[in-house]
Amino acid sequence: MTVNIINITKKSRSNIFSQNYIFSYIYVPLKKVKFPSYLASFFSFCFVYIWHGWSKDIMVWALLNYVCVTIESAFKHYYNKYIRKWCEQTFNCNWRQRFACMLAAPLLALSAISNFYFFAGMDVGNIFFRKFLEGNTQRLCTVLFSLYCCSQISSYIKKREELSYLANKLK
Repeated sequence: MTVNIINITKKSRSNIFSQNYIFSYIYVPLKKVKFPSYLASFFSFCFVYIWHGWSKDIMVWALLNYVCVTIESAFKHYYNKYIRKWCEQTFNCNWRQRFACMLAAPLLALSAISNFYFFAGMDVGNIFFRKFLEGNTQRLCTVLFSLYCCSQISSYIKKREELSYLANKLK
């Protein structure tokens, strides 16, 4: 069960060259000398920050992406270790997918805000971040529900693509 639109790790891997370079020359060597994953990831994002420029907006963008990746990785670790078996016995596939999309909505919001910092700069990023945090409960729930719907649609599209691929492969 993956939620395609918010899988931050997959999003950051979309640039094959940079992902392979960072993984091969920064992340793996740090892991070989027994760095914890979260520190190896942190130094990888530090490299991305330096690569894209030393500006404040790039720093915030890299930091927010690091936070998203770390939260996603920590959740997957604890889910697989402690919760997965219980969820599979208790809930059907559709409810597990809904639950994953519900948990993904805040990460999708944080990821979107980080992109405002990257593409539009500090002023625009700060406006969106402030509006997200300062909004009343109704606004926050509306935004999170919209992002939940985006995650659901993305999940269904991904599932349909996988089924189509398998059907074509069997022909």
